[in-house]
Amino acid sequence: MKSRVLFICTGNSARSQMAEGLLRHMASELFDVYSADTQPRDLRPLAIDVMASQGIDISHQESTPLQAYHNDTFDYVITLCHRAHENCPNLRGQFDTINWAVDDPAADNRYRDFQAALKHLKTRLAYLVIIEEKRRKSANGNKL
Repeated sequence: MKSRVLFICTGNSARSQMAEGLLRHMASELFDVYSADTQPRDLRPLAIDVMASQGIDISHQESTPLQAYHNDTFDYVITLCHRAHENCPNLRGQFDTINWAVDDPAADNRYRDFQAALKHLKTRLAYLVIIEEKRRKSANGNKL
């Protein structure tokens, strides 16, 4: 069974969309991946462009309101900015959340900022994949 991951950031227009597409690309066999926010906005063209430079198409992804997942359960809920972490009090108690502070590339809307966010996400997601692989091995009785 795949672990379910929900990425949340302000707007659901760049960081969370990039994380969703990247983790799906890296480990779709391990994870079902979603993203959302309380105030969804249109997907940023530079997010689409920087992901396309990596061979990952996120152009079909859409911003989703957090309420859409109100009755769902997740193994990992990851906020990608402090504001999303602070503004999602309804998640505290329903889910344990992990907060990754990734600078908002949409703030100045420069390609290099989107590249930096992508690099940051790649590093963090690589660790998440390792953790999940080890968790699965442990659950199956294999030594770590």
